[in-house]
Amino acid sequence: MTTSRAIPLGGHFVTLLRRLAFWYHGWRGNPFARFGPYTVQEWRAQDALRILGGGLHCPDCGSAAAYAAKSAKRTDGSIRRYRACKSCGFWQEADGWSPAYRCWLAVHMCNTNFAVGRECCGCGNKKAAGTTCHSCARILVPNETFRCPECGVVVDDNYKIPWPITR
Repeated sequence: MTTSRAIPLGGHFVTLLRRLAFWYHGWRGNPFARFGPYTVQEWRAQDALRILGGGLHCPDCGSAAAYAAKSAKRTDGSIRRYRACKSCGFWQEADGWSPAYRCWLAVHMCNTNFAVGRECCGCGNKKAAGTTCHSCARILVPNETFRCPECGVVVDDNYKIPWPITR
């Protein structure tokens, strides 16, 4: 009778795999590999610090003005956890494996008549009743396009504007 011996895949093995993955990203020329992995545990710590009023700074540009641990509900009902800076576009998923990336900022003029005061479905900002045109800003991941649900404009690279802090 033979017995098989399982190799435990403990935390040290996972940490080693993460380091190898980020070394590979850096070797391939990804400028964001230097930030390393961002885990759910780190996200929880940063979110708790944010709730307690602690100051968080973007690891890329150093800004504290618009950097935070964020979460969003996905269409399948799961929760997406990530860190984001709305000053330079630094974004990173809290999955422990994905390198950071730079989102892009787009703005178009949304020509929609808001008969009653409500949120714009394109940018999420509240608009007063009688508003007929407003600047509709959207943050998009690389290679993403977006069709404004209010006016139907397809937001692509033609609507790209620079971040307040350029890296």
